Amino acid sequence: RLDGAERPKRQRGRPGAPAAARGAAGAGDRQQRRSRGMPKKKGGGGGAAKGPPAATTIELPRDQSGWVKVNLKLVNWTFDNETVTVRASTPLYSLVRRITDKHGHVEELALYKGQVNPGNQLEDMEAPLAALGFDSFESPAVAKSVNVYYDFKPIVESNPLLLVTPRTHYS
Repeated sequence: RLDGAERPKRQRGRPGAPAAARGAAGAGDRQQRRSRGMPKKKGGGGGAAKGPPAATTIELPRDQSGWVKVNLKLVNWTFDNETVTVRASTPLYSLVRRITDKHGHVEELALYKGQVNPGNQLEDMEAPLAALGFDSFESPAVAKSVNVYYDFKPIVESNPLLLVTPRTHYS
């Protein structure tokens, strides 16, 4: 400092605690820390880093589920079928989303595995395909296809905005 005054010394321990409670070097603090299961305080931070930290590799578990080939078929239409190859861990709602992307707004969508009858209806949208009884195969090339039939109610045409075509001009 320029005026020659000494700097005040930094106090150790908890700020605001009486000097006796702070202790000489925080000896009571160390014992409390050890009794609470906390690690020992490290020494000063002197010295430069000794090099980059060792690289650690993390192995993520691979998806062991096989492949399923699904033929999506509309119940009363035979010309617009679609074949999708997905993992057996894929939830059923991803197929539902694919159907709604294709047809737009649908109501009361019903999915059937194999044949169209109430016993084959697929209802649990969160379940993976493997849990719903779909056979999985190791490779997409050798996967046998499974028919999934779907039926839905079309949108209600009473809404006047749905009847307007984009080419309608107002004069």
